[in-house]
Amino acid sequence: MVKYTYLLIFSLPVSLPLAAGCGSDSTDEGSGEHDSDMHADSSSASNSDTSIDSDTALDTNQDTGFTTDVDSDSDVSDPVPLTNPESGFATHYWDCCKPHCGWNGNASSPVQSCDQDDTPIDSFDETSACNGGAAFQCWNYAPFAVSDTLAYGFAAHNGVDCGTCFQLEFSGTGYHNPSDPGAATLSNKFMIVQVVNIGGIAEDQFDLLIPGGGVGDFDACTRQWGVSDLGERYGGYFLQCRKENIGNLQDTISCVKSKCNSTFAEKKALLKACHWWAEWASVADNPNLRYGKVDCPSALRAISGM
Repeated sequence: MVKYTYLLIFSLPVSLPLAAGCGSDSTDEGSGEHDSDMHADSSSASNSDTSIDSDTALDTNQDTGFTTDVDSDSDVSDPVPLTNPESGFATHYWDCCKPHCGWNGNASSPVQSCDQDDTPIDSFDETSACNGGAAFQCWNYAPFAVSDTLAYGFAAHNGVDCGTCFQLEFSGTGYHNPSDPGAATLSNKFMIVQVVNIGGIAEDQFDLLIPGGGVGDFDACTRQWGVSDLGERYGGYFLQCRKENIGNLQDTISCVKSKCNSTFAEKKALLKACHWWAEWASVADNPNLRYGKVDCPSALRAISGM
């Protein structure tokens, strides 16, 4: 999101980070420390944006006016709600590091890493870019919308085997700010994620891989993308724009999309995914969710090979 230290953050009062490393939002805090050995996870999995409290919350009645670009041409229905789900929350990160599940010793079928130009590399033993090596996170691990109410993606989560998939059912509230307007737009939406990383995050936390979501404790993105502005370290552009546009959800979303356009203009897969969190999730601040294990969709297996 390894022991990686990464997930997202978006002070107004700022919430304390859950961990340093992975990515997360508004109260997005990152968490995820990676070991330095050959099996080290170089992804910081949990950046959380520091949430804006209820006195400065964005207007929940605003119409964002944005629609989501859906990737799937197939007729994919929403999944059946889980029978006995557990409660948790989501954060976000993208540190460009080689993920925990990219090492031979961590997965029976390791996920592929890529070079600085996003070209797949053959070796699963190449050192992570976050430790000075040549192995970066491949860009096809970016999330995507299957419909207006269902999305697929990848995440950091602890305590399970690499390749495990979870169904996330968003409750419509925020972890740090229950009335967060972005989280409210996620009510009754679903996401299915496959675990490709671990980190210094909570047991019930899913650190979603989202470009622009904050690098957390480890940063290979500055090197890979050649940019200096990555937004808040824990929370990325999502938190940065929330701080710059307190009280206006539409302007927050527009701000995020502008920053996505600036950084990812020549990186279409990352650009689309950065827009996805702004549009499909309305820059939600660490949304609460219910979760449970499910079979992995073929679309995710085709990307990861797991």
